[in-house]
Amino acid sequence: AIKGIRKSDWSYPLEIRTLERVPHVPIVEDPELDRVERKIKLKWKNTNRSNVRFEIMKWLDGDEPSIVENVDGEEFEDGNILEGLTYHYRIRARKGDYVSEWSDQVSITVDIPIPYSVINLSADRVMPTEVHLAWDCELNDLDGFEIWRKEEGKDWILLAKVPGNSKSFVDNEVEQEKFYTYRVVGYRGVSKMNPGILNIKVPPKIVLPDVEDFEITDVTAYSIHLTWNYGSDEHEGFEIQRRTNDTDFVRIAILGKDVKHYEDVDLKPSTRYYYRMRAFNGDGYSEWSVVVTTVTLEDTR
Repeated sequence: AIKGIRKSDWSYPLEIRTLERVPHVPIVEDPELDRVERKIKLKWKNTNRSNVRFEIMKWLDGDEPSIVENVDGEEFEDGNILEGLTYHYRIRARKGDYVSEWSDQVSITVDIPIPYSVINLSADRVMPTEVHLAWDCELNDLDGFEIWRKEEGKDWILLAKVPGNSKSFVDNEVEQEKFYTYRVVGYRGVSKMNPGILNIKVPPKIVLPDVEDFEITDVTAYSIHLTWNYGSDEHEGFEIQRRTNDTDFVRIAILGKDVKHYEDVDLKPSTRYYYRMRAFNGDGYSEWSVVVTTVTLEDTR
């Protein structure tokens, strides 16, 4: 105060704080996984004096981040999650048109089992040389399936991992007259589902007789006629393969059990061809026949 030329002492200082324009960054705690409710719970500390809202950014590895929520409290529960995956979050404060910087990233892996099972695991075909497995699954967003096998008195071995859209697998490393247990497990990230279990016994191989009297009976420039005999009734059919001097043997025909001849057409003139054949049934194949060969005639047209 001033009166004339006399002045009083200064008053005590008075502190006045203005409200901040740009909000402060929230301090985010490590997220928690509620394994019962299957939710990720986020909490943070609000250091702003004025009312603000909070935006939550969320993403998975390899995905673009996106803002998924806008809340006015200091916690958030995320139930939109999948087992086995790792989720990342950042949070920022917003006041009108003003936003803080994003918080530090926090991450958490949903390491809980997938609440589904592989169903209808079966062996479509069991042969002395291979086992054909098939199964179903209600989920379409799995990373894949693990195929495990166990022999009596031995540990489980992982045979293969197949893509998540696979529903079958062929095990061609089995031995005759052995018991095997198979386990098929679906997985996503670090999480797995309940496995399908199957016990099977591999049958003994029934040895089929070789094809007899396999020979070439007629040759033109563009065709070769083959005939044979077979003295057994335990087969289901025949397989014929062909090669040239420049190629390996390839299958050219699968024939029924009562067929005794075959004409190979659309060939090249003046070319040497080699043939072999074998019988087969559900248990496997016979040995290959003798290889027969001839040269097609010249084209005289």
